[in-house]
Amino acid sequence: MPCRTFTPLKLLGLLSLTSVLGACTSVPVDDVGIEGATPQPLLSDVNCNCGFSSLGVAQPKTDLQAVYFDTAKANLRPDAQSRLDAIANAIRFNNPTSVVIEGNADSRGKDGYNKNLAQKRAKAVRQGLIKRGIAADLLVIQSNGERRPVAPNMSPQGMQLNRRVDVTLYLR
Repeated sequence: MPCRTFTPLKLLGLLSLTSVLGACTSVPVDDVGIEGATPQPLLSDVNCNCGFSSLGVAQPKTDLQAVYFDTAKANLRPDAQSRLDAIANAIRFNNPTSVVIEGNADSRGKDGYNKNLAQKRAKAVRQGLIKRGIAADLLVIQSNGERRPVAPNMSPQGMQLNRRVDVTLYLR
């Protein structure tokens, strides 16, 4: 059965949320994060990757906007606080089966150093979510080091985009 996709919605103006739930629906929040808003209309009916396992169990996911870090640092920046608030709200709203927190780094430094730094960044985001009341057993961290860049590491802007933690909700 093909999935139906909806346009991403803004939650608190800080993160994008695309929800794929079984037959695919959008999250009922509006542009300022008010629950109960009318979902945006369908863009189109398409076959989407709903992530069905070999057992036929859906493993859909929702990607949230990244949390960014300064060079060679793993401490949360002031701008990360509002993002963590929004991510925690999205976790509460969606009731996921698990939340994967992936630490990343730019290409400065050696591979082992970047892997360790990315791990520390993921732990910082995990701790920030736990402080916001999210259950620790729901949160899984992993470190990608410099292996999953989203931009070339040839400019300060590209490196900044790679100094991040990505959070993915795996929905029921």
